[in-house]
Amino acid sequence: MSTPCIVQHELYDLLPGSAGGRAIRASRGASHFSALGVSGGLQTFRRFGTVYMRGLGCRGALEARRRRNLPHTIRYLDGDDLVESRLVPWWPHQPRRRRRKRPVLVEIEVSRLAVEL
Repeated sequence: MSTPCIVQHELYDLLPGSAGGRAIRASRGASHFSALGVSGGLQTFRRFGTVYMRGLGCRGALEARRRRNLPHTIRYLDGDDLVESRLVPWWPHQPRRRRRKRPVLVEIEVSRLAVEL
């Protein structure tokens, strides 16, 4: 018996219009990424200035802190059970240490339902 010839292709090479590093490298060359690294963010800095860039970073940090400090509900499968639980931020009391910057997320299980597959 003859063995069949199997050729494995890279998926992103077969999709030239797909977003990704390989498609851009194939169309523009490897030097394109070096040029991006040299001048990355410089055009935005020139256009808007230092105050805008600092405010942009501050707003991003505030948004991340807001999302991290809000209680939220998660649902996941645990074996054959669908578990619904709440993640609640909690700052433990630490009198002799420095102040915590991030809360400890405490998971409280709300419900557990058996799922038949």
